[in-house]
Amino acid sequence: MSSPIDCVEARQLSTSVSMKLVLIAKISLNCIAACLIATVVKTCRTKRLFVMHRNIKILLYFHFYYVIHVVFFMTSGLIIDLARLSMNHEDDCDYLIPIWLTFPIKCSFVFGVFAETITIAYISIERFVATYYREYERVQCKLLMPLFIVAKIVFVSFISYILLGIHVDWSAHVVVFTFRTKENEPQYEVFVAYALMAVEVCAIVLYHFILYVNHRDTRALHLTKSRAIQLTKSLSAKYQMEENTKVIKLVLPIVWSHFIYVIIWGVCKTVYSKTNGNLANQFFAIYAEATTTNVYYAITMSIIFLATQTRCRKSVSTADIVRNTGTYQNAEEYHKQLHTIFMVRPERSSNSHRHRN
Repeated sequence: MSSPIDCVEARQLSTSVSMKLVLIAKISLNCIAACLIATVVKTCRTKRLFVMHRNIKILLYFHFYYVIHVVFFMTSGLIIDLARLSMNHEDDCDYLIPIWLTFPIKCSFVFGVFAETITIAYISIERFVATYYREYERVQCKLLMPLFIVAKIVFVSFISYILLGIHVDWSAHVVVFTFRTKENEPQYEVFVAYALMAVEVCAIVLYHFILYVNHRDTRALHLTKSRAIQLTKSLSAKYQMEENTKVIKLVLPIVWSHFIYVIIWGVCKTVYSKTNGNLANQFFAIYAEATTTNVYYAITMSIIFLATQTRCRKSVSTADIVRNTGTYQNAEEYHKQLHTIFMVRPERSSNSHRHRN
């Protein structure tokens, strides 16, 4: 049974113009985000991403999917909540909403948010493997992605549906669109926010470390004066360093924007939990809805990706080589080495084969 206080607060929330304006604004922003993400996906399909490893493409597409997933469930919840608060009821308790409806939608939203973060971490791990496993580009590592996907789904599902669903009273009705009841206090909600921030910090540190290693190796390769060292570096290794650098430069701005929004969201959740843990309060209901930053990330991510993918998609030209080597003379030497590998060595190999015959 719902308490009379909950019924009164639900009635008050339905008369709140501020709450309805926040809901309308968030729905509009989610529609804009959906259009931008659709443009990103269309761009990836029509204008192929720059040449990259199959695994990194899979992870990027999964990240896009989870952003769409978050936008979809967020918009669904906002529309249902707005429709509920816009109705007229004689009984105040009719403004309450059942937890069996809010919980799966809200927790599916949390699932997407956590999956976004895990995918970002996976990309950093995948590039770490690509940096130190010299045969990575040739071997493909097809088992890596299935293992990543299964582990992610199991872990994120546990956090989103099981951990947050402990002690939920499925017969309860709540004032605002949430996964919480009085029996399921926000003891794990702040934990989820801190866990997201911890994963983000580790991923960002790893991204910058990988970028440093690849810059260091590329610089050492191009600045060396020894022709023998140049020739011992396989084309696969050169390509792998170039790909690692391009992928990190493409993803890093997106990762930082995601981290900033997670920090803002985590701080807002902490302030909320420390000041007033009762979402039934009208002010804090509006505050909690307004400080959900995921829609801002979806918009920012789409803009960053559309702004950077064209530059990153360009193939390596002579200008790139000159930029890395420092002079046209070194660039010409680099091309001569490629000519030696592809033209001279096969001829020597064929001549030695004739002598043996």
